[in-house]
Amino acid sequence: WVDVGDQYWKKGKYTAAARRYEDATKFNDGNAEAWLKLAKADEKLKDAAAAKAAYTKYLAVAPAARDAAEIRKKLEKMK
Repeated sequence: WVDVGDQYWKKGKYTAAARRYEDATKFNDGNAEAWLKLAKADEKLKDAAAAKAAYTKYLAVAPAARDAAEIRKKLEKMK
């Protein structure tokens, strides 16, 4: 599902990409990559609440991710 989402993302079809990333999280709740990409797609779609929720879940799944500090700062700005 993430790969299909990436194809939509490359075409600028962010709604379709977000739905595929969302599907990926349903099949594997621990898929950090899918949560991160879903958050970014939600941001593109101007859905701040959904983006915030997805970023929060991403940090819960991958608290030691390389970009965790950057994501935490982003979440602070979204409040």
